[in-house]
Amino acid sequence: MVRRRNLLLGSAAALGALALGTDSATAASVERSRRLAFSAALPAAAGFPLPGGLVCPVPYMSRAAWGADESFRFINGVESWPPDYFPVQALTVHHTGFAASADPADTVRTIYKQQALTSAQGGIQGWGDIGYNLLIDANGVVYEGRHSGSQYPIFGPAGGLMTTGGHVLYFNTGNIGVCLLGYLNDVPSTQAAQDSLVTVLAYLAAVGAVNPVGSVNYYNPVARPDGTHSAVTVLGVSGHRNFAATDCPGNAEYPLLGQIRQLAASSMPAMPKPTTTNPTPTQTEGSPSPSDSSSPGATTTTTTPPTTTKPPTTSSTAHAERGGDEYVAAARKASPSAFPTKAPPPPSPSATPVPSLTIPSQLVSPTLTDTPTAAAAASATGGPGWGVPATAAGVTVGALGSAGAWLWRRRRLAMATPAPAPAAPAVAEPPAVQEPTIPTIRPSTVDDSADPA
Repeated sequence: MVRRRNLLLGSAAALGALALGTDSATAASVERSRRLAFSAALPAAAGFPLPGGLVCPVPYMSRAAWGADESFRFINGVESWPPDYFPVQALTVHHTGFAASADPADTVRTIYKQQALTSAQGGIQGWGDIGYNLLIDANGVVYEGRHSGSQYPIFGPAGGLMTTGGHVLYFNTGNIGVCLLGYLNDVPSTQAAQDSLVTVLAYLAAVGAVNPVGSVNYYNPVARPDGTHSAVTVLGVSGHRNFAATDCPGNAEYPLLGQIRQLAASSMPAMPKPTTTNPTPTQTEGSPSPSDSSSPGATTTTTTPPTTTKPPTTSSTAHAERGGDEYVAAARKASPSAFPTKAPPPPSPSATPVPSLTIPSQLVSPTLTDTPTAAAAASATGGPGWGVPATAAGVTVGALGSAGAWLWRRRRLAMATPAPAPAAPAVAEPPAVQEPTIPTIRPSTVDDSADPA
């Protein structure tokens, strides 16, 4: 016999299937959203590996973790910007120049798309990849940037040679670009971001044999289009404005670089003797007092050094220099909302209403037995006969789950409560047997001796 409780559970399951299966396109969209939500929810790793056996101890998300679409790097199966490797000379700090969204990983994906794709493809610059080597959000999470072609971020498979990025036009080769997410002209980066920045700079400086507070005579071995080579004297850790006329890394962040480079210099881990040295760019290995970070950047020059000091160059067009983050100012004029200077306010908790569940009165009645008015109630509501109105077909999966859970608890409670022991049937006393009444025969009073004659 089919019980009503089973019918109720079956009806809830049928309604859920009806709500989910009415539109295959909607189901596919839900599946795509689920996959994106899963990839976006990948936790940050506890550090990233570096050559020499070091692990930089910061929260870290690889390209796969933050959802980089690697197809952006290819056109017709050919990589647009193959990685090339040079010795490390300097470390440069940037800011994005616009506020990050509530989901920092989404901001990284946006920058990647803008810099990798052309305008015809939905991007801006068309470089074939993101230009920064690393990015850091307000929570201190570090994101892998430019594809390195090896198991390490930034560094290639051969020793301490770094992958050329695209963050300072004509000064990218041998220059690691670390970008803070945010518009840092008004307020500096958060303490969490600064802590991760110091750690990252310290470990990268150790691997690249760079003194954060020392002077570096930077020289770009890749020639400009006119055949000259960029050269400038900067500190081991500098800001973007020390190489070019820009406000990057922000008017509020730049004055902090003096303290940041000092902390990085004192936090450098022990490093085995580097397998690759930097033969041409000279570097002062002492610890001179760094210049005031609020002072104007170093004057840059372009020159063709003597043949005796010029490092080997390459003729490959893959080494063409990419720009920097100067594109943000021009892009903001065209689309101010896409490059906000202030972070959007967090969403209101009441912005997304939570669906509520109204349990039909039949489900909360003391008993689950049918009543004489059940059929009348079903016909009045247009439901399937159990007091569930037709509009319940649109109930959400969460609501159905709540109803199912309620019914399951009720069923378990009913199963767990022992039924009362049946009372012993009363034994009826047999009726008393009455003795039959025997009539008394009395002697006749007639005198038979008399003769009637």
